[in-house]
Amino acid sequence: MDNAQTLNTPEALRFKYKYLRLLGEGSNGKTYLAQDLDSSQHVAIKAFKPKSNEVFKNLELFKREAMTLSSITVKGVPKFYQSVFSNDLTEDNYIIQEYIDAPSLQSYLDDHVKFSEADTLILMDKIAHILLDLHTRYTPPIIH
Repeated sequence: MDNAQTLNTPEALRFKYKYLRLLGEGSNGKTYLAQDLDSSQHVAIKAFKPKSNEVFKNLELFKREAMTLSSITVKGVPKFYQSVFSNDLTEDNYIIQEYIDAPSLQSYLDDHVKFSEADTLILMDKIAHILLDLHTRYTPPIIH
């Protein structure tokens, strides 16, 4: 699939961002790498488009996610930049966040990379500290 021909930035974002490529997708939408047209900075844009019959419930959860992300200032969690919501349920809704250019854990697994015990402990320690901050610095606690 040629991204240049099939990847169009939605109207709601077109004057601020340009989609560059698809990063991933889940049951309620897709995440794109995009460029901020003002700063040339790369951002991650999560586009919410529910496929289930529980549109209202899932949209409410997405809005809650945006509100929660906007308050988080924990090192290791991508910075929240903005959200864009539509009043029309047929339109996408968006969360725009910092893009961190780093390999995913899945890419390491796909490449059959073996982590040493020491590297695994370092990674787990970093994750545990992020989760501890999320759980103890916010009311109610953020549980991932």
